[in-house]
Amino acid sequence: MLADRAAGTATGWPRHTVEEYLLDRWLPTKRSRRLEDTTVDDYEYECRKRIIPYIGHHQLSELRTAHVTDYLARYSQEITNRGKPRSPVSVEKTHRILSVALNDAVRWQLMATNVADGAKKDLPRQEQEDREDDWWPRSDLLTWLEGIREDRLYALWMLYTTQGIRRGEGAGLLMQELDLENRTANLFHSRVHLRSGPKTKDTVKNQASRRTLRLGEQTTEALRLQLERREEERLALGARWHAGDHVFTGVKGGPIRPDRITSEFRRLNDELGLPRIKLHNLRHSFITAARDAGIDSRTTAEIVGHDGDETTRRIYERRVDRLHVEATNLLEDYFFGGQE
Repeated sequence: MLADRAAGTATGWPRHTVEEYLLDRWLPTKRSRRLEDTTVDDYEYECRKRIIPYIGHHQLSELRTAHVTDYLARYSQEITNRGKPRSPVSVEKTHRILSVALNDAVRWQLMATNVADGAKKDLPRQEQEDREDDWWPRSDLLTWLEGIREDRLYALWMLYTTQGIRRGEGAGLLMQELDLENRTANLFHSRVHLRSGPKTKDTVKNQASRRTLRLGEQTTEALRLQLERREEERLALGARWHAGDHVFTGVKGGPIRPDRITSEFRRLNDELGLPRIKLHNLRHSFITAARDAGIDSRTTAEIVGHDGDETTRRIYERRVDRLHVEATNLLEDYFFGGQE
């Protein structure tokens, strides 16, 4: 404000509380820009539940780095419903969204500087050992595929494992997009999970994601059995069946919730005793398996729907680094471990 006054441009900052700014000014612009539904949903949830209750009462122009640092320190120590303090990943995400919002406030001349930037160095550090593995090697994938063979969603797990599709692409797959005779599946829809309820979009993530899968023989057979099971469930439930066009449904016929798929994956993961990974990392496992099978990064990118092969190659390279570590350990055992 002193600098503005010296330049003769000072008129005083508009009077907004942080809450008023976030709800009345910032979030409406995000909705109008047609961002991903999940992105706007995340923004609104973080603002209402994780930012406003702590610093929403402050005047935006009077917010300081010390306020943000103190808020994040208190927030990180809160005990969640799981009985543990908030994870560093969760705190970092909240800080990142606050920083994005305050960047816009500076750009709109509602405050002088982004005071969240100065709090970044005070964020809790994420311990490496707390992170889940990034992928399963071939031995784990074989154990997984054998262990889930009788599961109700076996065909869905097959698509995630052998085609590397996204969670929402599997949940949003429609009957009319399957052609089992020609062994193809069109991925033209994606079912995303919002806190206001799941939603099926008419298009998938980007143009590269809008693609046709060429299905293998075993995946095709798994889908054929899925359609037979679906028809048996429809007949058994009769009028209680919730009619719809989705291939994968809940037990009463409505489209399956994406968060339900995640929880089922975690359950099966733990039952089989496999290293815990995220559902999305089945996609990473597919990409690394494609490398093992000798498939080039460009072809793999087309299969998984990456916009270019840069992301695909980055996952390749990360796996190579990990294999180098394993190779080094094996060689040290060979030279110094007394093996014949």
